[in-house]
Amino acid sequence: MKILFFYFLKFYILQLSNIINYKRTDIYGIALNVFFLKLSMFWFVKQAYKKNKIMDAKEISLNEKQVKPVVDLLNDYLASYHIHYQKLRGCHWNVKGQNFFTLHIKFEELYTNAQLTIDEIAERVLTLGKPPHSRFADYIKESSIKEINTIGLHDMDMVDALLDDMAKLIEMERELLEATDKAGDDGSNDMVNRFMQFKEKNTWMLRSFAGKK
Repeated sequence: MKILFFYFLKFYILQLSNIINYKRTDIYGIALNVFFLKLSMFWFVKQAYKKNKIMDAKEISLNEKQVKPVVDLLNDYLASYHIHYQKLRGCHWNVKGQNFFTLHIKFEELYTNAQLTIDEIAERVLTLGKPPHSRFADYIKESSIKEINTIGLHDMDMVDALLDDMAKLIEMERELLEATDKAGDDGSNDMVNRFMQFKEKNTWMLRSFAGKK
């Protein structure tokens, strides 16, 4: 492999030098040099792609075709979680009123957990052999959760907004549990189940705080 690499590198430099110095003035000769230059560059790119290719799902005994719906749902879930996370940060920064100390601390607990969750979701997508969404444009486009302006928002309206987010995320998690079960993806199933249980408990706590049934 290394011998071939240096051979093509030497050939590449030699042919490039020929073109620059016009040692071969014949138009067909130049065209041939360009062809071999492109061929050698294609070979380098192909080898680099093989070396850096994202892990395939089959490496963890999963069928790539079967886990594709899981990956798609996980990326949508990741996008929604990013919007939820930023909403939590906004609530933490902008909460005011008599419940400030209680909610300021609670919102920080929730966004710290959301940050860790986001990282785990993204790494699971990579483990399944696909790239996770990593642009805010993608998050906004794919998210099932909508942004809100938390500046000046009443503290209990913040709680209501976060409860709505959690309900939507739990709905997505139940869909993911079905998809992962169908694909035989126990790893993703366990992960999502853990995230769902955390939100179920916090839904109960926030509803109790707000005096809801």
